[in-house]
Amino acid sequence: MENIEHHLKKRNSWFHHYRQLLLATVAYILANVFDHLITIYGLANTNAIEGNPVARNYIAHFGPEIGLLIFKTIMVSLVLLGIIGFIILYQKKKTRIKPEMILSIGAIMTFLGACIWLTHF
Repeated sequence: MENIEHHLKKRNSWFHHYRQLLLATVAYILANVFDHLITIYGLANTNAIEGNPVARNYIAHFGPEIGLLIFKTIMVSLVLLGIIGFIILYQKKKTRIKPEMILSIGAIMTFLGACIWLTHF
């Protein structure tokens, strides 16, 4: 019985320690999904073009849906890989900036960027 309680406490402590990071990661991914969907809708229903020249290049080569999906997947993956590096730096006390703050700011900026499309509808 004691082993189970110890295991549950250890598991809960891990979640408690990384809760903010997990929530920020989910928020960042959801903001990018929102941006993807709004951009696809905007490209299909307005005369507007994608503002990011790199994303425009993917769209030109693969079409709007697949091109933007490839671009977003690459960008989100690179950011999350960078966050892993930032977690290591933070744990070694090489920086005082929390990785979840970077993701939270990224989520807000991505969401606001997606909202710009709403002015075209």
